[in-house]
Amino acid sequence: MVYKKLVVLILIPAIFLSSAYSTYATDWFFAVKEFGVDIAARAIAASLIRSLTGKLIYEIQTGGEGGNPAFVQNWTNFLTTNQYRGEDAFRAILASTTICGYLNSNIRGLFKANDILPMTDEQKRNINIRVNNFDPFTLRANCTLPLGFNMANYQQNFSGNGGWNTWSRLLEPQNNYYGLLLQSHNEAANQRNLYEQASYGEAQAGSGYTSIRRDGCQDQLAGTGDTGPSVPSEARCTFMGKIFTPGDLLGKTAALTIDKDMEGIINSDELSETLIAISSSLIGRMTNLAGSVALSGGSEGGSGDGDIYNQTDEQVYIQNLKEEYCSAAKPSTKAIAVIAQQNPVTFVEFPVNAHLNSFCNQYRDADNPYPYQRCILACFKSLEIIPEDIATAPKPGPDENVNGPDESGGGGGRCAGQAPGQGGAVLNYGNNVLSAIDAVIARNPDGIADASNIDQNRFTFINLVASELQSSGFNAITNVLNGNGNPNTGDLVALWRSGDTTMERYDILRGDYILYPTIGTAAWSEFANDIPLTCVQ
Repeated sequence: MVYKKLVVLILIPAIFLSSAYSTYATDWFFAVKEFGVDIAARAIAASLIRSLTGKLIYEIQTGGEGGNPAFVQNWTNFLTTNQYRGEDAFRAILASTTICGYLNSNIRGLFKANDILPMTDEQKRNINIRVNNFDPFTLRANCTLPLGFNMANYQQNFSGNGGWNTWSRLLEPQNNYYGLLLQSHNEAANQRNLYEQASYGEAQAGSGYTSIRRDGCQDQLAGTGDTGPSVPSEARCTFMGKIFTPGDLLGKTAALTIDKDMEGIINSDELSETLIAISSSLIGRMTNLAGSVALSGGSEGGSGDGDIYNQTDEQVYIQNLKEEYCSAAKPSTKAIAVIAQQNPVTFVEFPVNAHLNSFCNQYRDADNPYPYQRCILACFKSLEIIPEDIATAPKPGPDENVNGPDESGGGGGRCAGQAPGQGGAVLNYGNNVLSAIDAVIARNPDGIADASNIDQNRFTFINLVASELQSSGFNAITNVLNGNGNPNTGDLVALWRSGDTTMERYDILRGDYILYPTIGTAAWSEFANDIPLTCVQ
């Protein structure tokens, strides 16, 4: 990979420079960091900017209708295409209107609507078709002549086919050729103008960028019932799907990605910070904006052979899981499983503990970050993220464990508590917690089980579980402190019964929103530890 080559080119001379600097520095690793790792991080970031920016540009170039660019290339063609789209919408409305039988073929043929299918019930519910009128065209043009009316029979037998009553109805515009023709031309003009103005407003709001839609074309193709462009030769749809990414957001994000977000990587002063940022913050942002192409293994946006984005989707995914295993405080179960299977030596050398906390997390310390940085670099090297021939400081030893054994969420102190098997800690209420979780998911109030696995919904869910436990006679809270003595981040519930001297703290939501995108899929129950009743915010 490109960044591996950069590390080789930069760190090797840095090692030699650091030996001179170490005369004045008290920490060899600090010297390597200042002369080598910092520069490597910036160089890696600079090369990755090209890849990340390239992926965003690729999405802009292909995210428009029919795989075309998501910006206006020719304003004349853009506006006239949307006029044509409005005409297609009118044809669909005309096909959905009950026209008098003796007028049907002529009127629909004139507007080239004979082969157009009527609008579906879903389209009628979701698409507004009434324009510049209090009644929709389907009502105004609805035939009101007697059922089975035949013009030839009426002409031959005036009185026997309704007489003057039918004559008065024939004078109504929807029941005669010229009246219906004028109404149809007027409605076609309304729909044409509406679609042109809507498209113009969308492009203007996006400063020339058009919105990206992910629901596809909502047209019904005659004779098939399938969805697809109503004008296949031009890949033009009449009824577009809902907007996924507004054009304005697309344009602003493109600018901000270059001007602001990428600036954050350029200013990274740790190698681990750069790699972590790539796999979490920036990749997450790209995924939200660009959908499925964010982790594409295609060559679009790549920077040459060996670039991380020229790998396959699976290789990129595995690379991210490796970085997560080393750097995340609590790696996902997927990352743990992959490392255990593919890198057993690393899995043994850098094991997660019983509560799935990463090995390096025990060295986190704001006052002395170097043991933690050394641990992550050593883990990266073990997984060959950093080449084996690059010299790095060894991983810290047990005597440098600044936080003490990390058995309960990455920290110590009075709220670290005792995990199962420590000091007589016993799981008493695990089944009750599981039952409460199952009850909330089954009841699914306000669709919480199907809601996205984000902070707001996580807190809503844990509060619902606490209420369920309270209804079963428990004392249950969510304002419990975690093992570091910090506030709940939306995953913990604690409970106890009257007379208990401690409370049991449970982790009931997994945090990996990629593997567990909804609250229902993220829900689980893991006994963390027994803690004092005073461990509350």
